[in-house]
Amino acid sequence: MQDGTETCHCRTINKEMLQRITVNAINRAHLMSKDAADRATECVDEALNESLLEQATAIDEKIKALQIELIGYRADSPGADRIGTEILTLRDEKENILSQNALQAQRTNEIKEIASFFVGLSGPLITFDENYVRRLFTCITVYDDTVVFAFKDGKEITIKE
Repeated sequence: MQDGTETCHCRTINKEMLQRITVNAINRAHLMSKDAADRATECVDEALNESLLEQATAIDEKIKALQIELIGYRADSPGADRIGTEILTLRDEKENILSQNALQAQRTNEIKEIASFFVGLSGPLITFDENYVRRLFTCITVYDDTVVFAFKDGKEITIKE
């Protein structure tokens, strides 16, 4: 039903105001990110990805040991069933770890992309650019007296109107 703005009680914000507030949010994020961007990216890369890959390697070693142990059993023995079940469980666990690693690699890339964006800025933004919005934000939420900007790297900035 399209009865116009008279019957709609949803919060609205005009385009120019939203653009001005968006530029303000990007400038605030730029000020906050100057010193922390490189350190954060390095820490995320090292801590998250190395730990998960070490876990996956340890699981591979357990699977190899169980496969060697399995050779000594007859196919219909209870020991073979137990080892087979354990191997399948470990494979599932490894699959989970590799999936987490892929998600964290994606997150790391998003953090690096945002850090790279801010490093490339020579100073505060003056004009609105829709490409920046697509590159930096996952969501912009307008409330009665605030606008919340959710950046792709997980940070949020709230600006009061």
